Amino acid sequence: MNKLWTVISQTYANQVKTWSFLLFILSPFLLIGISGGVGYFSGKVSSEQSTD
Repeated sequence: MNKLWTVISQTYANQVKTWSFLLFILSPFLLIGISGGVGYFSGKVSSEQSTD
């Protein structure tokens, strides 16, 4: 069990603390947020144009 924690800590230190790993984990959420924001604002603009 002690070796398992050693492997986990070394993996965390080598891979999880890098910017590329953080970007890899956060990029799907960022893309969903950006596309949702674009959809929201484009729908808001089109509804404002249709009421004029």
